[in-house]
Amino acid sequence: MLKITFFSFFYLAFIIVYEALNVKKQKASHNIEYWIFKVVFYIYVLLVVRITIFPIPFQKLELEGLRRNFGEGLKINLIPLKSIIYTINSNANLLVKFRQIGGNLILLFPLAFYLPLRKEKFQKAKKVFAFLLISSCSIEFIQFLIGKIINYNYRVVDIDDVILNVCGGMLGFIAWKFISNFFYKIRNDL
Repeated sequence: MLKITFFSFFYLAFIIVYEALNVKKQKASHNIEYWIFKVVFYIYVLLVVRITIFPIPFQKLELEGLRRNFGEGLKINLIPLKSIIYTINSNANLLVKFRQIGGNLILLFPLAFYLPLRKEKFQKAKKVFAFLLISSCSIEFIQFLIGKIINYNYRVVDIDDVILNVCGGMLGFIAWKFISNFFYKIRNDL
């Protein structure tokens, strides 16, 4: 099983090189809040990758065991709202339902909150929506692609995940908008 630790090593190396080049290019020093904000965002990205992609079963014995226990793997859902309705109507307990639906809703919430803080062009809902849609579709496509590579659908590829991710992300954007307007009003009142 390919675990997140393998990916984390390359991710950390990439971030260090990227940030070193950025610092050299900008020739400006940043305060501690800037770096804390960046580190928290990089940890968030790592967690999203961990939740959505890893672990990846790739060894022959693992895959044979999965096929023996679960058949040919998880299904692909391209019918909007099908799995959401199924989850709501299922006999699963409330915690399982919340984890499935709520987890997908909050997955991209922090991303949509972060984007407008970092780049001015993401202070428009259309740009954030497009970025969220591309991000969520990319996650689903990567899951699909890995499933094809290992010849086993180890993750559910689901249009409803995209819908929930984007809706939750837009809630993050609305929260950013509300908070930024609130602080802007306070600053102007002072």
